[in-house]
Amino acid sequence: MAESFQQDRKRLDYNRTIRWRRFGMVAKSEIEKLAEELHEKYNVYSEIVGWKVKKECQVPFIELPEDNKRVMKAMAKYILERFERKKDA
Repeated sequence: MAESFQQDRKRLDYNRTIRWRRFGMVAKSEIEKLAEELHEKYNVYSEIVGWKVKKECQVPFIELPEDNKRVMKAMAKYILERFERKKDA
């Protein structure tokens, strides 16, 4: 089910922390690590299916434009939050 625009905008603010199981909060480093992995896999899978990835995005995560990093971090945060919600259900 689609989430509200407001929730997605909050997720783009990757500086916010999320609750993660009983261990407290997820460190930003966990979000960034997952974001880096998502970026790498996106490039690999895009190539496999024949998609064209912008040249500026065919770089290591650390070299991505800031907006691209924010999107990958928001996706990573969404995934972690989603798993947390499923765990609690």
